[in-house]
Amino acid sequence: MTKPVVTVPATMLIRYAARHLVTLGLTRALVVNQDREDVGMVTLRDLVISRIESQDPA
Repeated sequence: MTKPVVTVPATMLIRYAARHLVTLGLTRALVVNQDREDVGMVTLRDLVISRIESQDPA
């Protein structure tokens, strides 16, 4: 059985994309533009690293 592909819009904020993936129990999603064309793939790891790197060092 094929599962539906989970997508996130390219404009979605990192925190919301991460929450979306966690809520669905997924580790990756297809990124789409406003025309719903594939523009890339994002992983939960990508989102966590991006969040960590964007914070000021303690």
